[in-house]
Amino acid sequence: MSLSDYANQPIYIAFRYEGDHADGWAIDDVEVTAGLYATNDGPTPLGQATTLSATIGAGRTATFTWNFGDGMTATGAVVTHVYPALGTYTAVVTASNSVSVVTDTTVVSVRAFVYLPLVIRGE
Repeated sequence: MSLSDYANQPIYIAFRYEGDHADGWAIDDVEVTAGLYATNDGPTPLGQATTLSATIGAGRTATFTWNFGDGMTATGAVVTHVYPALGTYTAVVTASNSVSVVTDTTVVSVRAFVYLPLVIRGE
């Protein structure tokens, strides 16, 4: 049974019993995968930390594992990372619990920013 048409909406599942065979039915584990969303606060200047955040729309408590796209990893819903070079990186976050595993990505842009000095013209 797919509930994909109801993504990002509360879903209520009810069961109605009719008959005299109360011990004749069962339910398996139900995999509930609410949306996983990965974001970052970039673009980030080279040498400064990027903050990456992962949230789940609903569901059980999850463990978050990040792969920053440069060979480094971390765990947590909100993490920071300093990228070693200019460029575009795809960070992958995996959220897992006892029922399911889902992934999402966010693209991080590390740029060179030029800061011009303030010049005050004297008289």
